[in-house]
Amino acid sequence: MSKQLIERLRRGREVRIEIDKPSGEGKFVFIALRPSDLDMVGVQGLDKQTQTKRGLGFVVGWENVVEDDIVGGACMDPVKFDPELWMSWISDRAEYWGPIGDAIFSAFFAHLGAEADAAKN
Repeated sequence: MSKQLIERLRRGREVRIEIDKPSGEGKFVFIALRPSDLDMVGVQGLDKQTQTKRGLGFVVGWENVVEDDIVGGACMDPVKFDPELWMSWISDRAEYWGPIGDAIFSAFFAHLGAEADAAKN
């Protein structure tokens, strides 16, 4: 029962982030977890590099990513998400950091707003 509840909580925190592929052929879909209140306590006061790494660490999955997207070579085989591969790849993709971070932290602030509205009622 606990595992099922934990999974429901996790799914409730999922954020889907769509970003156009540079090839113009479709979109990447990055799946992230909205930061919890506890996660956000540790973010304030961190330097920009550490904040960026922490934000990118909330990504837990992807869709529409093929080998060609990662290393080139025209291989269109889908690539299974791996956290280490993710961080290795995204480290050289600064153009995605802003949109991903904005989506993740926007989800957090939307959550705060929903909590505040619920408390008023």
